[in-house]
Amino acid sequence: ERWMAWTNSFLRDSEHRPYLHSVGRDITAQKVAERALLASQQLLERTGRVARVGGWELDLRSRRVSWSSETRRIHEVPPEFTPTLETALDFYPPDAQRTMEAAVRQAMATGLSWDLEVPLVTAAGQRIWVRAVGEAEYEGGAVVRLFGAFQDVTERRHMAQQLANSERFVRLVTDGLPIRIGYVDRELRFRFANQAQCQRFGLGRDEVIGRTREELLGEPASPESVQRVERVLAGTAQSYERDEVRGGVVYRIESQLVPDVSDDGQVRGFFSTAVDITQRA
Repeated sequence: ERWMAWTNSFLRDSEHRPYLHSVGRDITAQKVAERALLASQQLLERTGRVARVGGWELDLRSRRVSWSSETRRIHEVPPEFTPTLETALDFYPPDAQRTMEAAVRQAMATGLSWDLEVPLVTAAGQRIWVRAVGEAEYEGGAVVRLFGAFQDVTERRHMAQQLANSERFVRLVTDGLPIRIGYVDRELRFRFANQAQCQRFGLGRDEVIGRTREELLGEPASPESVQRVERVLAGTAQSYERDEVRGGVVYRIESQLVPDVSDDGQVRGFFSTAVDITQRA
């Protein structure tokens, strides 16, 4: 398939007889490039719609603000809506608006980029969370354009809050139990420790998380402990009793190590519990 562009001119010859002069130009390469660009734009549009990511730019010379279709959808404005810098900032609550204004002013003055997550109220009155990313473009050493991405991160923020609430609930429940509870990853670092577990090390929770038992106790693990950890990381639960000396007193401790197995069968770490059974023994 070839594409041709024709230019037709109505002329007269030396005897004033009319004739049609036509010049054809092969524009196949141009049409192929246009189709490829259109396909790329459509793919970008679909991808942006799925990921809820849009684009924007601010021409500092004309003060013209441009939004992509997805950015308009996130703001819940009609396709014909034409934003200005002022109306774009009006979508943010007061505190977030001040944050965004400061980021824009800083970028205009120094070219400093930004990456912020802030609340936004859509044209329909819906309160959402967005991630706004901005960068500067220079020309002749001066900032002439700001541009960036705009993403609806409401769902992720809600999920993160739900996870935080769940973790807080688990902490509250386990901190009230007279039993040491912990979670250790494959690198043998604590990722969770309840209050009793932290008291065992005489440290706060923040000081325990991310460290190994050896780092916390300042001594190497016994050969028996190493073997038990190897077995649980291989997928076999461990249940055992041991003696523990604290302050010159010997306590009898019952411990369990339970592997944390993912859906694909991989052991991601293990849960550990320890109960003082001295009185029972």
